[in-house]
Amino acid sequence: MDEWKKIENPVELSTRPRTAAKPAAVPPEAEPPLSSDPAFFPEPEREGSSAAIAYFEAEEKGSERKTGGTESHEPPRKPRKKRSDAGVPRKKKTPPPPEPEKERPPVRALAAEGPGGVIHSPRYGSSGRRRGRRRYAAPLGLLILLLAAVGVVSLVVTGINLILRQNDDTGLRTQIMDFLDPVLLYNPTAFSDVNETQQDALLQAAVWRVTEKERIRQLRVKDDVNTYSIDELGRMVIPVKTIEESYAVLFGPNARPYHHTVGEPGTSVALEYDGDNSYYHVPISAIGGSSTTLYVPVLDSLSRRGETLTARIGYVPAARIGIDDKGEEIPPTFNMATIVQLYSLQKNGSGWMITAITDEKK
Repeated sequence: MDEWKKIENPVELSTRPRTAAKPAAVPPEAEPPLSSDPAFFPEPEREGSSAAIAYFEAEEKGSERKTGGTESHEPPRKPRKKRSDAGVPRKKKTPPPPEPEKERPPVRALAAEGPGGVIHSPRYGSSGRRRGRRRYAAPLGLLILLLAAVGVVSLVVTGINLILRQNDDTGLRTQIMDFLDPVLLYNPTAFSDVNETQQDALLQAAVWRVTEKERIRQLRVKDDVNTYSIDELGRMVIPVKTIEESYAVLFGPNARPYHHTVGEPGTSVALEYDGDNSYYHVPISAIGGSSTTLYVPVLDSLSRRGETLTARIGYVPAARIGIDDKGEEIPPTFNMATIVQLYSLQKNGSGWMITAITDEKK
């Protein structure tokens, strides 16, 4: 009872707020230095009886449980405003997967200190030259580059030459003109079917091939003796079969020549047909390639369509051909031609054959 008498005002004690007494504010200049030593901050002496002291200690422990052990001196936070999308569940952002760590190559020592304090580097030799480099590396590389450039240039030049050879038809033009020479000498008229035309020029072209072959043979053997027999008028007697073979070379194996006499029969200049004996009496003047044509043929172009090769031929009048200072004929050009014909050719074994002749307006 004596202890309870010591409490001067128990009512005031019960109405007192259950919070620990706040320490008096210490001015900044008077704040003691922070220290974790409990002896540095001595607890203040509590006045009153042991019962009151126990009561206050119990109150302090209760307040520590509520506040998390220590009392915060921060100002109270304002209540959060409710979001308008409070009911919508938020999408959780998944963090990107961590990138795998790249293995770092082991660090090699670039230099090592040798005896006597001299630093030796693996990149340089004892003479001071860098390792991995050779004296002749640069000239050798330059030589390889030059050889590569020469190889590229040679490949380009070879490719261009091949293209030019493919587009060059000089050989074909010569072959076509040699084949057409017997027909061009007599300037035949146009036809679409050789078996439906009866022209002296076609028969004369076949005979000319035979006499020209005999002339070349005599030049090679250097002999004037004729292969064929000679009649009483000095004409060569050539079998019809030989003429038909020559005709087939020019116009194809299905072509049939129109056998007849060209010129006045019984004269030395007539190409006389002897059907009873199957002979042609050919004048000696035919040997040597002479003809009555008044034109010089000029090949303009060659064009191919399927299996047909078309040769564009221009006929230049002999009167238009000039003579140079040496007395030789000036080669005529296609622009000088007054007549133009298209010769349709097809393959005939290893050679060619004429299938049609068409006139073209100049």
